[in-house]
Parts: sequence; structure tokens; C-alpha cells
Amino acid sequence: MSKNCRCSFYFDNYHIKSLIKSNVVKYLTDLGIIPVVYCQKATQIDAGTTYEMPKKKKGVCKFRKRKFEGFVGSKGDVILDLMPKKVATLRTGQMVKIPVRLQILCNFVLKNAEVEEIFIKPGHQIKQENIKAVLNKGEALPADANPVDVAQIILQFLKELPVPVIPECQHQFLLTCYDHADREDVLPLACLLLPPNHVNLLAYLMQFFEQISTHHKRNKMTVATLGKCVGPLIMPVNAPEDIKKVVNIMVTLMRRADLIGMVPELMTLEPKPSRRRRSWVESLLKRC
Repeated sequence: MSKNCRCSFYFDNYHIKSLIKSNVVKYLTDLGIIPVVYCQKATQIDAGTTYEMPKKKKGVCKFRKRKFEGFVGSKGDVILDLMPKKVATLRTGQMVKIPVRLQILCNFVLKNAEVEEIFIKPGHQIKQENIKAVLNKGEALPADANPVDVAQIILQFLKELPVPVIPECQHQFLLTCYDHADREDVLPLACLLLPPNHVNLLAYLMQFFEQISTHHKRNKMTVATLGKCVGPLIMPVNAPEDIKKVVNIMVTLMRRADLIGMVPELMTLEPKPSRRRRSWVESLLKRC
């Protein structure tokens, strides 16, 4: 696939989303990669394996409402689809919906991006709990908050998602994409098969961490270092050899962050109808 191909925004093309996914599946299948599609309804898309998204809860009792509204609760209470979201504009012009409080935390960290080893230092656990309590009450983030503590809360958010940013059923799929010779083109394209909210979040996070890495001379947070910090949280795997690949996948996605969620024009085209062979009866009638 050409690196200079014209692209359109994935989320501006909801009416052709199924077509885009089918074209992506076909393209990856032709490369020898078996795609895995994660969607809300389990349907078979060409050669790709499809998994069903967990059903959303229609109602939340008052007892649990506060936990659902809070963006960092105990493990299992953080549900991405139910979080209050706000539109964020990426530098590519993409309009993506991101959890409101996550945006607040990321914006705060960006303003203090030159703090040394901001995503490595553990910070102060009690202060982190206090910050989370303030946010869960709907109050503003304290101006004197320690950037290291805020950065750690971002990592906790990623760790506590019941479904990781990259769902478990798609881990092997992305590992296979990484093994492909054209991984820098294939990996961003494969991200289009993630659930929409997860593509949104992944695009936002990869651009965020890439921006943090631009201050690496001061904060010592290169893309490789950030990959080690966030890779096991965004795409948790167990095998040691896979962990190394996950780190490299994160590095690739950070460097190609502007392509996540972008659709090559080729993927928006309707497939040409196959020419139907005439039956022997039709051939005979034509001769007559």
C-alpha cells in the first residue's frame, strides 16, 4: 500500500464502516494475515474471525452509579463505553470522543511534560488517591498536583480497564501484523478493526505519548521507554517474547500515530462485481 495514498477520516464514514472493515479484512488476508474483527454484533466478515463485544448495561443502580461515573474505581468498575466523554481534536483533524477526566489528566501532564522520568517514578499513592477522589466528585484538578502522580493515575486507568485498549482476542492478530515486513503500514491499518471507542482512545493515547517523547532530552522518556511503560497496559500479554514485540508495536504506533483511525481511499471503494459466466443455455440462445 502506498505511503502517500489519500486518506479520509474513519469516523466520518460510519455509513460505509462495514465496507471499510471488509476491505481491510480482504487486504490483510491477501497479505497472509488472518484478521480478527471485534464488533458489537457477532457477524462473519469474509475471512476474518469476529468476536462479539460485551453487552452494555442498560441501567445502573444508585449504589453503583458513583463508581460508573468515577473514571478510576476498583478493578472492573471502569467501563469505557459508559464513561462521560468529550470530543477531542487530534492534530490530524480527527474528532474523537475521549473520557473527560482522562483528557484533563493528559492535558495536565502535557503542560508538565519536561518533568524527568514522569511515567517511571511511582509518585505518592495517598496523593494519587486524593486526586482521584477530587476528580470523581467532579471538581477541578488541583493546580499544585504533582505531575508524576497525575501520570501514574493515567497508567492506573489503562491497567484497570476491564477490556484493554487492544482487546485480548486481537493480541495474536496484531503480533502477526508486527511480524509482517510492512509492519509500519499494516499495524495502523489493522487498528481499524478495533471497536470504535478503542480506536478513538488508541489514536489519542499514541499521539499523547508521542508528544511526551518530544521532550525526551529533559524527561528521558523516549518512545522506547514509553513503550515499556504503557505497552503491557494497552496490550497485556504473558509470554516474554511477546512482551518485547508489544513494546515494539507501541513504538511503531507512536511513530505512526497520525495514521491510526485514518482510512486509505482504496479501502472506501466498492468491490467490482464479478463478471457472471453465461450458462450454456444463454450461449445457445444468443447464437440463435
